[in-house]
Amino acid sequence: MKKISSKVTIILSVTITTLLMLYVYSINFNNKNNATEPASPELKSVAPVGTNPEIISSNLGLADDFSPNSIDSKESKRSNLIPNDKSNLINTEKKLYKLETPAESLASFNKHVLAEYCLNYFSTVSTYGSVEQAADNLTNETGHDNSELNQWFSNAQFECQKYQNVSEADMLLAVDNYLIESVNLGNEVAQSKYASMLSQRSIFAQDLHQRDIRLKFHQQAIEVLTKLSNKGHPESMLSLAMLLTEYIHFPETYDSDLARQYLDRYEALTNRDMSKLKQTIAD
Repeated sequence: MKKISSKVTIILSVTITTLLMLYVYSINFNNKNNATEPASPELKSVAPVGTNPEIISSNLGLADDFSPNSIDSKESKRSNLIPNDKSNLINTEKKLYKLETPAESLASFNKHVLAEYCLNYFSTVSTYGSVEQAADNLTNETGHDNSELNQWFSNAQFECQKYQNVSEADMLLAVDNYLIESVNLGNEVAQSKYASMLSQRSIFAQDLHQRDIRLKFHQQAIEVLTKLSNKGHPESMLSLAMLLTEYIHFPETYDSDLARQYLDRYEALTNRDMSKLKQTIAD
């Protein structure tokens, strides 16, 4: 019995000693790693295209600045949204219009053009029929990668759906002021965007009691696009023709003959075949 007891005692002591040595070794090993491992740098760069849109909106600072409780004063909100430097205003507007690459465009978006961002998205999709078709057409026209453009539009759709009903009146007022300033400076691109914004807003106001407001926006868009078309702006001619054929929503402004005239002028300037579109216009 004494021999068995002594053997058990030896085994237990060896086991305990081994466990203690392993414990001490693990502590030393962890301390060594913590001392040599560099601290993780804070991520400040804009998330690349193809990542979670939630991360993109966070890095762009959109979520904080457009939350309903972020800014109490409407005046202070508007002053933050509208840039004071008119030269920067035009440069920003041109950069957005050119759409160098999806990643660069996402990085260049400023908070004060978020409403325009949404309107550009809806305008582009309505022109081409779908996100996929828009990406295909822009791929052919600009040489951008189709998958990147699809991701760009998906991110745009996410941002629009997320923010279009948050302080909508303030956002629309902000983009109004932004574009009106550009229009007053003679920027035809801004004029075209302003017309697009008006026409899209006429579609967004879907409530029946807002019918008079929708018609007002629609008529203002036609007025701006008519001026641009008469200056020889091709895309305005196409947009104007589309607005003039909105019979279901706005029969007051329907004019199939005038729409065809603008499509003829658009064809002559761009060498694009508009015959199929003209066939869809009812007399």
